[in-house]
Amino acid sequence: MKNVYRKRIKELRAQLQKEKIDGLLIVTIEDSSKNVRYLTGFGGTTGALLVTRKKVVLVVDPRYTLRAKREARAVRVGGVSKDLKKKGDFLSYVESALQALKVSEKSRIGFESNRVSHAMAGVWKKKLSCVLIPTKGMVEKQRQIKDAEEIRLLSRAGKMTVRAFTQTVERIRAGQTEREVAQMLD
Repeated sequence: MKNVYRKRIKELRAQLQKEKIDGLLIVTIEDSSKNVRYLTGFGGTTGALLVTRKKVVLVVDPRYTLRAKREARAVRVGGVSKDLKKKGDFLSYVESALQALKVSEKSRIGFESNRVSHAMAGVWKKKLSCVLIPTKGMVEKQRQIKDAEEIRLLSRAGKMTVRAFTQTVERIRAGQTEREVAQMLD
């Protein structure tokens, strides 16, 4: 499975080269962890992934360190650096990722402008020493093209869904509530 993530990161690096940026910062904020999961396998809800042309680091909340090391085996996993921990905000994850990969002031680092609020991007631009470049849909474009394993899993999920639906329909009786039917389906 590690090879899948390495391949995906390699494809992203080709995009970085094409877009003339040195790295891409991908954050997991609440429900927006799909891109990090796609690239690393990590499914936690708090962290920052920085992919540069040569290195990758995933900085996570201390609650997720063990999980991240288990799920994201193809990338380096780190925590918030001690000198930044006192800040206690999401910026500390981003700064720790930039520090871990020794990103310079001249580095052009992309960020997902459709996932990072305008206010947050404004704070980052003021506080971070690199050049921030808004990007849109770099990982999403990659996710649109399914590899053989993804197709196999989608097919399997479809078959399981049909089987669950068929079994549920056979058990529905007059007078049942929608909630009861939903519980059967679950």
